Amino acid sequence: MNVLFVSECSKNALAETRRILDQFAERSGNRTWRTHITMQGLNTLRMMLKRTARRNSAIACHWIRGKDRTDLMWIVGNAAKFNERGATPTNRTEQDILRVKHEHDWHALQDIQLLASLAALFHDFGKASQGFQNKLSSKKHEADAFRHEWVSLRLFEAFVIQSLEGNSDTGDNAWLTCLKDLQNEEQAGVVLRQRILHNLKKDSQTISALASPFKTLPPLASIIGWLMLAHHQLPLQKGKGLHDFNPRRLISLLAQVGPEWNSARDDSDLSHKA
Repeated sequence: MNVLFVSECSKNALAETRRILDQFAERSGNRTWRTHITMQGLNTLRMMLKRTARRNSAIACHWIRGKDRTDLMWIVGNAAKFNERGATPTNRTEQDILRVKHEHDWHALQDIQLLASLAALFHDFGKASQGFQNKLSSKKHEADAFRHEWVSLRLFEAFVIQSLEGNSDTGDNAWLTCLKDLQNEEQAGVVLRQRILHNLKKDSQTISALASPFKTLPPLASIIGWLMLAHHQLPLQKGKGLHDFNPRRLISLLAQVGPEWNSARDDSDLSHKA
């Protein structure tokens, strides 16, 4: 077989590599050798290189398979000197020449994971409502007066509001700090629950009477709220289709989202909406 050896050794390792390779192959340059050799001879050469390898040793063996094809067979020494094909770099730079981060959003993957985790924490709180629990125990298959996603959003809104009470910071830091500092003591949990229920906005048959949660939620909380609200289906204004959508409303779109966007039922009994 025809083989090509490439050396990226330095210091004393280069001299030792030249001494060994010169016995088996013809030099084609300062750092390359070519020869026709049997597999047994190649294995012997590799063993000799391994036996004398140092920290600065790096030798790659390429099998010349054809006119335009070579396959990397093995590397002895520091494999980091070569890539997966046995090629060596001609230059190095720490600059982002390829602009890889501009091609995709995965550099924000950790942020996406954190947002999804926070939304997952709150997204099903609405299932604890009496209306949802009554539906589970009932034999009738009746749609919710307000879907559990909307109730979860209202509870999350109340949690954010209570964290802002008496707090000079009206941004996301307030509720994030409150969430971080939650205590396990039963008494503290009771107080927090009472404060949340006190600030809970209760929708009724006059669905549009209360402001959308997205009008008051700070930016990060709005993202969490949207993920909670849309985790089963995208909210859509009742009686409106995509053909009725006005692009100019995009600027204030979230502030317009109310319970009627989330399949609320006007004909439901108020007692079922608790």
